[in-house]
Amino acid sequence: MSGPVHTVSVPFARYKCMKPISRGELVHLRALMETLLGRAGLRISHDYVRLQQSAYPAADAAFLKLESINEMNLPVFAVHDAVTGGITSKTQGLGLFGPVSLEHFDRVEAFFFARHAAPKLVINPMAHSSLLDILHERSYERSGFTTWLLRGQDTTLPSVKLPVGYTLSRVGEHEFVDVAYVISSAFTQLGVIPPPPELLALHTLLMKMEDAQFYKVEHCGHIIGGAGWVMREKTANLLGCAILPRHRRKGLQQALIHRRTEDAFDKGVENCLLGSLPGGTSQRNAERMGYRALFTNLHVERPVDSVMLQPAG
Repeated sequence: MSGPVHTVSVPFARYKCMKPISRGELVHLRALMETLLGRAGLRISHDYVRLQQSAYPAADAAFLKLESINEMNLPVFAVHDAVTGGITSKTQGLGLFGPVSLEHFDRVEAFFFARHAAPKLVINPMAHSSLLDILHERSYERSGFTTWLLRGQDTTLPSVKLPVGYTLSRVGEHEFVDVAYVISSAFTQLGVIPPPPELLALHTLLMKMEDAQFYKVEHCGHIIGGAGWVMREKTANLLGCAILPRHRRKGLQQALIHRRTEDAFDKGVENCLLGSLPGGTSQRNAERMGYRALFTNLHVERPVDSVMLQPAG
């Protein structure tokens, strides 16, 4: 769903990251995060930026990797999305299992400021309190939340039947433009046509990523929705699921989650990961397919008018 982002000030100094968990649960969660949000997340983001740089050489897409400063050696990286209006711009890994230094934080901000962009960060529930203190002091504001859900191969995938008159199939390269157009339109609440250009650019690029697989849903010969997934480090990240408004509430999203999960496991994936608005339709449909919520990340950014953006160079 697209639309204006409404930011609300967050009292970071009093923000409680997550409820206490047992030592055994912590060890298991850390191992998952090392793969899902560490190596796999780093590779997906890095490859996506390289694709932007190749497809749009005049744009200033950029990637920054900082040396790890946490006890698990998890990567810290920042992405400047110069093609899709900053939709995927973010900083990930700061504060995980270790304090944040002002030197590291200043480098992240300088990375965005040099590109005339507002700094954006993803805050994990296990973030160190030092990060929250810095965010509070520098007037960062909340821009959203993402709940991440995980599914392994430990249980049988529930069966799903497509409604009568609908078909689901893989997307061929010659169909990228048409399917990206429909998915981008369906991502808006009302199915706006033509879709916002930044969404169209995003989904067109995602389809071109290495090891990405997309699917289309058709009704009476017309494409009415689709979705995809991309694999890194034996982890599948489910992407871009959207159905045009008049075809929603028919179980099509569940069918897309089922098909992508099934195909990913057939390709040797060990875990499937899916992001959703907390409590949203995607989360409920994923949970019906055996996914479990891992945690909810907080997204923050520093308002442009609160800083003086520095010119590049």
